[in-house]
Amino acid sequence: AIICVACSDWLRAAIRRDYDGAFIAPSAEDYQQMVWLESISHSELLVWDKVSFTISVISTCRMDSLRKLLSSLASSFFLGDRVDLYVSLDTSPTQECLDFLSSFEWLQGSFQVRRRIRASGGPEVAVPEGLGVNGGDGHYGVLLEDDILVSDQFYSWLKFVGLQLTSYPRARSRRIFSISLYTPRVLETGKERRTWIDYQTSDVTSGTVFLFEVPCSWGSAFSSTYWSKALSYFEVRLTGTEIYQTVRDSKASTWKGSWKKWLIELGYHLHWTTVYPVFQGETSFSTNTLQDGKHMVGRSALDIDMFMVPLFTNNSWYSQLKDKRLFQQLRGFDLYFSPQKEILSEMTGGSV
Repeated sequence: AIICVACSDWLRAAIRRDYDGAFIAPSAEDYQQMVWLESISHSELLVWDKVSFTISVISTCRMDSLRKLLSSLASSFFLGDRVDLYVSLDTSPTQECLDFLSSFEWLQGSFQVRRRIRASGGPEVAVPEGLGVNGGDGHYGVLLEDDILVSDQFYSWLKFVGLQLTSYPRARSRRIFSISLYTPRVLETGKERRTWIDYQTSDVTSGTVFLFEVPCSWGSAFSSTYWSKALSYFEVRLTGTEIYQTVRDSKASTWKGSWKKWLIELGYHLHWTTVYPVFQGETSFSTNTLQDGKHMVGRSALDIDMFMVPLFTNNSWYSQLKDKRLFQQLRGFDLYFSPQKEILSEMTGGSV
């Protein structure tokens, strides 16, 4: 692998012409953030280009939060990678929204606005359709609704986790299908509507990661391998067909118009898991800003305490990690945040 810091366009082109291996070309400012490279193995550096991301923003033109989200994305560190950005709009976007997007500058890759001409049928259609994940193994689609805000470290975190996943021997048997940017404070999928998560009692310490069978809808990167299978499942569910039995003892089973509900069903029945971070005070790489929408009307002080988390403003997350190799000691939890039973690899023969 070659790391070329602050490469000129001429040098970048020359290296690309004569070298077909992993090529990392961060700016000087990006490179200052990459202290975590010391924990990435040589074999993982060799697949740097393979671990790739596209970003999909789903918007109903909530302008204040949309501006803040796109500004936070544009201010993030992308380590010299090409990252394409897509914004999907539902029908009847405001002229203000269209004008804003037409003038928005994205320097990391291509930028496209996708606009529906027919009503989508709700978020259970609009959100899955809006996430375009086209790529091989190692490619992820980052899904962000327009009430999300990201840390300028979010891409560094995704790259750090994604690279280490390529050499985690049990990634497939433990069915890791996404990487979360957000750390939840409450459990919404148990018998009660909301219960606080006690990480300490669950033996999840600050500065670690854990696996959870509940996906994250407030900032997450979904594996292209699994997402294509999820879309096939969504298509069946949209017809009203139920493939699996209703998830028992879970409030999520009562949710209406929720694409996440269907992912929860897959997590519960197929044991698909998401990598979640835990840092002090649930400091995260994304947060919900609790804008009014289908599932949120108004917000109380309790809502803010439960759902809005602080964001990292520098790369201090790396120094806070208990173990720089994330998957040495990895705890897993089911839908109810009970310790996940080990999934025997022979159940799937090593397949997804």
